[in-house]
Amino acid sequence: MPLHRLATKIDTWTRWAEHRIHEGPHQLNGSTCAAWREQYPGHACPPLWIVTTGADPSVLRRRIDRVRPALHAMRALDRRVMRVYATTLEQLAEHGPTHRRICTTIV
Repeated sequence: MPLHRLATKIDTWTRWAEHRIHEGPHQLNGSTCAAWREQYPGHACPPLWIVTTGADPSVLRRRIDRVRPALHAMRALDRRVMRVYATTLEQLAEHGPTHRRICTTIV
């Protein structure tokens, strides 16, 4: 996926993470909560994972290493409302998303 498409997807995910809805009976309470909490219970917005595949592991590693500066240069990560990680599909399948050694923190 070209970086400009990835940046657009991150912007869309960020807007979703920032979106707030009214809560309470008939939405008349006046208080709001993050919209993502309807689908993901917890205190923090779920992270966004950038998963690379389709090439040699060393090529995928270089892609990941280039993603962060490129996305920062495109200002795609200016609103830091969620965590963003990058990994390879092979590492994700082998270790799962909770294994911190498999990922590179983008934000």
